[in-house]
Amino acid sequence: MLEEITKGLGAKDAVPALVQALQHDDYWVVRRSATGALGEIGTPEALKAFSDSKYRL
Repeated sequence: MLEEITKGLGAKDAVPALVQALQHDDYWVVRRSATGALGEIGTPEALKAFSDSKYRL
């Protein structure tokens, strides 16, 4: 679902929302989706959030 949102927003515009979801969402599936989307986006900000996260795919 988050991957679909990133396509609609444009990947770079979605990074802040994905970082927020990764860091604060209560549901593991949302955090997992955010992690995957950030890894696919691949901008420096996205990759930093991805690598700093305690969650792994």
